[in-house]
Amino acid sequence: NERADKLAKAATNENNRKLDIEILPTCEETKTVLRIEILTNWNNRWKNQFPLKLHQIQQDVKQKNPALLFGRREQVIINRLRIGHTNITNLHLITKEDTEH
Repeated sequence: NERADKLAKAATNENNRKLDIEILPTCEETKTVLRIEILTNWNNRWKNQFPLKLHQIQQDVKQKNPALLFGRREQVIINRLRIGHTNITNLHLITKEDTEH
């Protein structure tokens, strides 16, 4: 019995040494890490730009914008209204006259 125990213990120790396997991340885990890395890089570039009126609307690229529920045209209209970039506010550039706001 003692000899059988020693052999079993030795076999277990040998198997443990052979099981040093490197476990690679799955495809989904890799995609998640890449998405996070890309968003972080994009966010840093966004924050380091010179100040834009659009920063008043969206300070962070990760922040969800409710306008994303709409199509591209509706998003443009909503954002132009929010930053004050409309035909009414730019009328003075076209007519070369002062307009009351």
